[in-house]
Amino acid sequence: MVEITIEKLISLTGDLKDHSPSSEKLRSFISSPDVSRSDLKAWVSECLEKTGQSFHRALQDIVNCIGERLGFDVEYGLYAGRVGAIGYDGKWVSKDANIQLIVETKKTGAYQINPDQVGRYIEELKKKIEKGDSLETYGLFVIGEEEPTTLINTIRGSAYRNSVRVVPVKSFLNLLRMKEEVPLTHSQIVKLLVPIDTINIGEIIETIEDIVETRLREEKIETPTKAKSFEGKKEEDVPMISLKELSVLQPGEVAICPSRPEGVEFLLNHNAWGFVRIKRKPDYLALYVSSPESKISYFGQVKDVIDPSDQHSPVKDVYQEYGTYEEGKKIIVLQPETLYRLKEEISLGSIKGKVPYSLRYVSLSKFLKAKTLDDL
Repeated sequence: MVEITIEKLISLTGDLKDHSPSSEKLRSFISSPDVSRSDLKAWVSECLEKTGQSFHRALQDIVNCIGERLGFDVEYGLYAGRVGAIGYDGKWVSKDANIQLIVETKKTGAYQINPDQVGRYIEELKKKIEKGDSLETYGLFVIGEEEPTTLINTIRGSAYRNSVRVVPVKSFLNLLRMKEEVPLTHSQIVKLLVPIDTINIGEIIETIEDIVETRLREEKIETPTKAKSFEGKKEEDVPMISLKELSVLQPGEVAICPSRPEGVEFLLNHNAWGFVRIKRKPDYLALYVSSPESKISYFGQVKDVIDPSDQHSPVKDVYQEYGTYEEGKKIIVLQPETLYRLKEEISLGSIKGKVPYSLRYVSLSKFLKAKTLDDL
């Protein structure tokens, strides 16, 4: 957690103005991986509590930063409108969902806000979309108050009631929390944020069902953990490799095994994975790490599949200490110095049932082309 207030940050970066070094410095700082969700939440609260132009502008940047963390390609907008420019606070694009959101950040919706302004931005952007592009454009107000009734009623009575939505900033932060902890896929996030057919509530139920099913599947994953943790190899000790670099490997079969985060310790310290029921020796091993990571993060070349008690087993003296060990289960031993972290981790997609909670096989060629688990 970064222990610095947003007021202090603004004093260090300088007055927030469009296209200024001060705004670039602030955006760079709040977008840092060292900044936690708790930091963002504290800064949002501070911006809402304090008055002044700087706090409103900082809030606008923080909301855009959260949009980036939710998986959107974000274009930070203008603090102040000017002639000849579309004056939105942010433009968020999801190419996977063919959606772009025009985002407006407001500390309160208690006073009259005219949704026609966002509507005009939407119309202007639609004109700019290249012919043949399938991007759909919607508006999204992110509001400081928890029940922005006035704004909601204004939108209901406007010509843009089907293309503009409102989300209280508290709910917006909760969406980020669910993305990190449940986790939510980007596709699920888009479905929750963009206008949907509220007559057909089946769409809402299906989205919630996807989220719940993903979590339930991940809870079934067996993970080899001991009562006492290792004091050995850490994640940062494992070299990284790109999928392109792996393309030089001989064609073969990849065994995809699932693990909860605490099980990665077994892989790192034994250069092996267990305990699995497996009938044939794969050429390669890939490890899917469940929530909150929810990605295939590790890859290695398989040396052998053996019984945990085998004389060559790296766990021959300790395998019975693991709760997931059962008679007949094997361990997959990797070739020395072939375990890598993937630079392009393969994350959850949008298709139901794609979370691996048991061993799966896929060809190396298919694995190397995958962007999400949907592709596998």
